[in-house]
Amino acid sequence: MYHQNQKITDEYFHEILHLLPYHKEHTIGKGGKIQMACPFCFASESKEYKRSKKCSAFFPRKDLSDYYFSCFRCHTKMDFNSFLMHFSPILQKKYHREMELYGFTGKNCNLKKFRPRFESPKEKFDKKVMG
Repeated sequence: MYHQNQKITDEYFHEILHLLPYHKEHTIGKGGKIQMACPFCFASESKEYKRSKKCSAFFPRKDLSDYYFSCFRCHTKMDFNSFLMHFSPILQKKYHREMELYGFTGKNCNLKKFRPRFESPKEKFDKKVMG
């Protein structure tokens, strides 16, 4: 069960690595840690060498078959699902749907059951009685 969970997570992880800034400069450290420029705070730096500085990393969590994101510059810390939600909501919905399809959501899992939001129409009907 956890091998399939890890396979799905790895698939989306490698898909998103190419979308991150300075993706050709990522380095792999000890224990599978992948260091990179932070996608949330790199644009706030004025100089190019500071933008490309590897200030954040993804840490693999083997016991949960998941990844953990952390940046020491902007102090952003989140799990992989939350990272996808902030970075690419469309990919996060696809990831969540696929995890739900294989039964990796709900009780005793990393993700909650997917509940789509219902948005009511913006325009309200006029409730005045014609007469």
